[in-house]
Amino acid sequence: MITIWVPKRLVEVDLYNVAARSPQALAELSENSYARRVQYAAQKVRGSGAKIVMLTGPSASGKTTSAHCLAKALVQQGTPAQVVSLDNFFKGAAFYPKMPDGTLDYENPDTLDLPLIRQCLKELNETGKTVLPVYDFSKEARSSETEEIDLKGGVCIVEGIHALNDIIIGKKTVLDYILKPVMKARQNALTER
Repeated sequence: MITIWVPKRLVEVDLYNVAARSPQALAELSENSYARRVQYAAQKVRGSGAKIVMLTGPSASGKTTSAHCLAKALVQQGTPAQVVSLDNFFKGAAFYPKMPDGTLDYENPDTLDLPLIRQCLKELNETGKTVLPVYDFSKEARSSETEEIDLKGGVCIVEGIHALNDIIIGKKTVLDYILKPVMKARQNALTER
């Protein structure tokens, strides 16, 4: 697996001065910095030869926006690019695990159709084509519509909070995560103290 790290900097003192003088100038400076980082990431993706790029982060962190900006930058640099959102692989509200307070746990990997994700990723990797589900958030259910994807020799950017989760990329199963505390307790119980 190829990992591309786009460097971040801590907030510099000069930025505080810019913000104090002109919030608009700070916004422009931030937008320009973000655009440069997206262009840098696009160059690295192109140079890597990767067919599939996984983009992850916490809820509301800008994954979807960044995925579309990266796809646009790749296209501008001559590489076809498509964005795939793991949100479209939600099973539906009836299948969501519940939190201790009874609310639905939208961020649990069990909310996703893991076998279908793996199938689509495999097809994209092997053939450059697949058919994706479409999730209807207003109904909290999978739509009857689908979306055909053809990478045309380009790159697929997969975005979602679980994009790099071992369960998604096939390194571990849900059972591995369920058994982890049991196996740890067993190991600790059998260790001499």
